[in-house]
Amino acid sequence: ETKLAFRIRESGVVDVHGAVVNGTPDATIVTLPEGYRPNYPTAELIRGINTGSGDNVIGWVRLSSDGTIAVESDGQIDIAVIVAQFFLDLPVPEGA
Repeated sequence: ETKLAFRIRESGVVDVHGAVVNGTPDATIVTLPEGYRPNYPTAELIRGINTGSGDNVIGWVRLSSDGTIAVESDGQIDIAVIVAQFFLDLPVPEGA
């Protein structure tokens, strides 16, 4: 089960918050609509729980430029909590 919310802020930052329960590893869990997609691939660390062992598992949420979002990890994540932010366009330092 996937429950995600997303919004775009005026500054060009997209927030993605929610949870994935018993998802398939590395599978697309949602595709963001046009206008909410970054123009570059990015990833953020997340914390998950393996309900069988009770262990905390570190993973990452991968956001691709086509708008797909997937949860990946080196261990079994049964519940993943996602709190991610990303820019639509990579920030460029002034004068660069």
